[in-house]
Amino acid sequence: MPYNDPEPEDPMALNGVAFEATPDAALEAAYTFAEELARLGQPENSILYLFQSPQYQGPYSAFQALGIDTVTQVIKECCTAIASCRAALRDCHLAPGKDPGCETAAPWRCEGPQSH
Repeated sequence: MPYNDPEPEDPMALNGVAFEATPDAALEAAYTFAEELARLGQPENSILYLFQSPQYQGPYSAFQALGIDTVTQVIKECCTAIASCRAALRDCHLAPGKDPGCETAAPWRCEGPQSH
């Protein structure tokens, strides 16, 4: 059997399935993509470019369903939230022992800037 020709009953073969999503699902997908890219340190304009590029089918389909205004707002929210978590985490590392809540294994779960 050739390398690129999997058997039909192979359980490890990749199979793509297309389905229509609701606007709520598209919004949730947009938040997921934007948050992931913001965590990776991408700036807002790069994330928006990725959403507008047909090469990236997941973000692009969310962009088509939601429009530029909604996607831009989602990106801003995610980048702001991630930036505030990074600032809180940085402050905790600069002054260890001040806030035991900063020792969490999931620093991105913060809800906003923390004062110390």
